[in-house]
Amino acid sequence: MGYYTEMDITRFTREASSRIKDIVVEEYPLTVFVNSWELVTLLCSPVDLDFLVTGFLVSEGFIGSVQDIISMEINQKLGRADVKVMETADFVGKDRDRRTVTTSSARGSVFYNLKDADKLPVLSGGMPEVDYDTVIKLIDSFNEKCTVFRKTGGVHACAFALGEDIRVFHQDIGRHNAMDKVIGHCMQASLDFRSGLVMSSGRIASEMLLKAAKRGISVFVSRAAPTMMSVDIARKLNITLIGFAREDRFNVYHDAGRIK
Repeated sequence: MGYYTEMDITRFTREASSRIKDIVVEEYPLTVFVNSWELVTLLCSPVDLDFLVTGFLVSEGFIGSVQDIISMEINQKLGRADVKVMETADFVGKDRDRRTVTTSSARGSVFYNLKDADKLPVLSGGMPEVDYDTVIKLIDSFNEKCTVFRKTGGVHACAFALGEDIRVFHQDIGRHNAMDKVIGHCMQASLDFRSGLVMSSGRIASEMLLKAAKRGISVFVSRAAPTMMSVDIARKLNITLIGFAREDRFNVYHDAGRIK
């Protein structure tokens, strides 16, 4: 299974109708079981599912690190991921019913609380500076990598960059999933979150910014707009928030002093 399937469709114009080939993105349900507990069903692209599961469990606070995972088995045919975690992991005793409906058009839900920002440390000291040319170069590289979006128009993308290099890049039908895949991949590769920045193709809502903040990422760049709640969180945690990064311009909604 991949990102999309080719199919025959009928295209109508003012002059006529015709049968043509088109490609449609896959939407795949993956049910995650942790220590035999049915935790959640993620609607996602059926690619890089191990990164997705790892990133989701870390982002939602069910584990603290990849070392908490004893084993992970993904049965793609059944749409099932079985994860065994250590008894010392945060999953044990966690309130698994406390969810927040996200701003996603698919009305996804996550386990975080909006007050989680109050528990996170303010990011200061040793945080990376970013110059204008680097942001523009990274956006150009990011756009070049968004091949599935150009083919289908039906996925989001997310990336993690160190310096001028995009080190991790993922696409998914859900922007939260794309972010979790990047987080999971970075953790499995032991990359230093605090030394880099994260990039997204989609709107920067509060839950997306909190995913980055929990990993100590101090610069968030997007081609789209932030919400006012994400701006408030950026102010509280000292995160440089960049939106509408396109071609040769971008907007900084907080902490422009980090841009050289």
